[in-house]
Amino acid sequence: MSGHEGPWLAEGSDDILQENMVISVEPGIYWRQGGYRHSDTVLITADGYRKLTDFPSDLESMALA
Repeated sequence: MSGHEGPWLAEGSDDILQENMVISVEPGIYWRQGGYRHSDTVLITADGYRKLTDFPSDLESMALA
């Protein structure tokens, strides 16, 4: 096991998401001075997905004052 393992949610990936898989969605923004990554854990369902992470995801809630 490593820091990250498939299935991959990336352009060019051949991985197929299947019902009952649990995956993390981790978009990131980076620049010279640093960066930011937000992570959600989701369950793949028969009709889409269900977010398991219960944290705010709007920019104002995630930014430091």
